[in-house]
Amino acid sequence: MRLRLSGTFAMLLAILCLSSPAKSSGLGELSSCASKCNDIAISKSTCASLQDPACLCGDATFRPIVLQCLTTTCTPKESLRGVNATATMCGDPVRNRSHTLRKVNISLFVLTMCVVIARTASHMAYGRSNILSDVNMCLIVVLDIAVFVMSHKLLDTGLGRDLWTLPFSDIYTTLKYFWICEILFAVVGWLIRIAFVLFFLQIFTDRKFQIIIWVIIAGYLCIMVTTIGLVISICTPVSYFWTSWDAEHAGRCRNHNVLVLASSSIFIAADLLTFALPLSRVWGLHMSLKKKIGVAFMLSVGLFVTIVAIIRITTLVRFATTPNISWDYVDSAMWALVELQVGIICLCMPSLRLGLSRLFPSIMGSSRGQGSTADRSNGRVIDRSANRGKAFTNSRGSRAAFGPQGEDDASFVQLVENPSKTSVE
Repeated sequence: MRLRLSGTFAMLLAILCLSSPAKSSGLGELSSCASKCNDIAISKSTCASLQDPACLCGDATFRPIVLQCLTTTCTPKESLRGVNATATMCGDPVRNRSHTLRKVNISLFVLTMCVVIARTASHMAYGRSNILSDVNMCLIVVLDIAVFVMSHKLLDTGLGRDLWTLPFSDIYTTLKYFWICEILFAVVGWLIRIAFVLFFLQIFTDRKFQIIIWVIIAGYLCIMVTTIGLVISICTPVSYFWTSWDAEHAGRCRNHNVLVLASSSIFIAADLLTFALPLSRVWGLHMSLKKKIGVAFMLSVGLFVTIVAIIRITTLVRFATTPNISWDYVDSAMWALVELQVGIICLCMPSLRLGLSRLFPSIMGSSRGQGSTADRSNGRVIDRSANRGKAFTNSRGSRAAFGPQGEDDASFVQLVENPSKTSVE
């Protein structure tokens, strides 16, 4: 996305204004350039003067001529003033979608924080902790709060309103906040995906599989750092990202659209890789088909994040060609917020199941065993027998297929069942 309102960018803005409502925002008196454009348009219309707005606004030639003149002869700021003045004179209705996005943002954030609190309470109540997962979740929550705050600042400065209705100072500020939010979104997005992989690291103890997981985590961290670096340095100087639109500053920017679309596509590819990994392991377990499907669904719940990411990328395609960024970015912003909050909620679901299975064992099907001792430092149940690291049978007859783990209240899911009780379907 080029942030400079000149040339084709300004022409697209003018064309969009023909059918888009606007409002007055006190942008000041028209410049001499804009006044000349009005004079030229009046001379070619059937109306007598600017004192007859009903005639001018109903004239099929007046507004197109004014807009073409503004975009070809005036500066971006003069063009915005002229567009806004014309729209105000013609009484175009006000457009503001910030209230809707604000409600969505608050609702999702409150829901997410409630789920995170429930996850924490579940861990504290049942003594389950994993340092890496907990530290990662703390980082995610802190950065999610930052995203929530910055999103509201974006809404306060102009997101959800037409660009030409905003004071120039708000345009600079909105674009600066937009740049900050992109960095935060990249960090939180990758930390969420790393958190899913860390979860698999806890429940699958096969050494080769864990090595693969650590390689993936390292890869995700490298991609995260690279993405952050690219976003920060997308323009030279950095401030050119939010000042380039006025055509008054010197600098250069790489193609923003390519970066955003590439980053979103990598997110989706990472999701598919992340959730393909455990499914291959689950399918080889000694359990009924019904339970395999249940466990696979449990491990793949994060794919809801992928679905939201795909929806978001479709909005980015449209956003890539819009000149009215403060208005048309609302859809992309909303789906970005949904993607982050849904991702965090999905991360907490296994822990919520842990708590619910202890509170409502008859409903959730908890299978707390009696024949093994829980190692609460890492969330696994370890058999203290001589057959450590191998498949074993506890007092209830359940067998663990991968290393020292067994009970669903410690490792989130009961991976296998007693083959003597249920045959493989």
